[in-house]
Amino acid sequence: MESKSAIAFLSKGACHAFSYILHNQNSTRSDLCKSLNVGPATVGKYTDELLSCSMIKEVGFSESSGGRRPIVYSVNDSDLFILCINISTIYCEVAISDFKLNLHSIRHFKIQKNDDPEYVILKIIDSYNAMVQEMDISFESIIGAGVILFGAMKDKHGSIYKPIIQYMDSKWYDFPILDRLKSVFSFPVIAEKGITATASLEYNYGMGKSCKSMLYILCAMNIRSAFVVDGKVRGNSPFYEDAFGHMVVDFDGPVCQCGQYGCLNCFSSIPSIVESFKNRVKVGQPTNATDDIENVSIEDICKAATDGDGCAISVITEKARILGIALANYINVTTPELVLLSGLLIELSPLYFDVAVSSAKEHLKKTGFTDVEFRKEGSFLYPLTTSGASLVLDNLF
Repeated sequence: MESKSAIAFLSKGACHAFSYILHNQNSTRSDLCKSLNVGPATVGKYTDELLSCSMIKEVGFSESSGGRRPIVYSVNDSDLFILCINISTIYCEVAISDFKLNLHSIRHFKIQKNDDPEYVILKIIDSYNAMVQEMDISFESIIGAGVILFGAMKDKHGSIYKPIIQYMDSKWYDFPILDRLKSVFSFPVIAEKGITATASLEYNYGMGKSCKSMLYILCAMNIRSAFVVDGKVRGNSPFYEDAFGHMVVDFDGPVCQCGQYGCLNCFSSIPSIVESFKNRVKVGQPTNATDDIENVSIEDICKAATDGDGCAISVITEKARILGIALANYINVTTPELVLLSGLLIELSPLYFDVAVSSAKEHLKKTGFTDVEFRKEGSFLYPLTTSGASLVLDNLF
């Protein structure tokens, strides 16, 4: 029987056993008995099921308390794999992950403004075929695909809500991406919007694993957020994932594409930083960031700030300070144990992170809630793409 067929017929108990081993790694049958509240014979049946379809493997023995040393089990990271698809607004990443969330192969391509869904799907298929060949594995070893989307889905077909700020071809909106990908692949396909999947990844497998509540902020083309408590994502708008970015921080501020004035996205996102930087240079503020100011990138600006460029430092500091004020408001309402900031801006600019955190802490002092930890970037090099693997594991098992 092929591996994926065996997996489809796993008992519910075996799935629970696998989930425990997945989240705790090296586990014995005794550990499983305590966790699942069943006897040794039942646990033995579950582990035999998982071993027979290569879901877990024996990795050694633990210390004996008298008698035979207990066998230690871990998830199998060498025989079965997961396809990860991350469709962002400006790029797509396709990867193959093992059950320990290690990416063994990854492909990356840009999504141009006029690229429609069918074109991107063809590129995804080409990437998938090339990676399977490169890894020298069989197509039957892929148990499922986790699809991370730039926006929310409105129905079971995976039809995508039209975002407030449009970066992509209009054919993406209402396109049934989940149904379309299910028609391409023979294994299960599960989709989720990016901020929800990535926050769950960090909470269940990364920096948030030991805390009860976590506020996850992604700072990039827009400001996105998710609040996770007791393993559940709370307070995240089902319609668009940058609701935090549309929090009004200055009602006399610039008009946002959502129609409001003074949204956080108008002040602290990548487009706002680039636009402010251009405007300052055009009125005479000197910079060494670039000679081509019309085509200056966020990478140029962040590098210039790191190199001591006064204009770049001033812009990033101003924008990050506003993010910190908004963060303080959010923290006072949700009172998380951990605030994790991630995204391209955090990756490119240590200054942006430092100023945002300093600003948030300064305003939190006024309300007395200071028992919160700030961390950056998370535990995974490719968090959005890796969350595709955890999405499959958490939903199937």
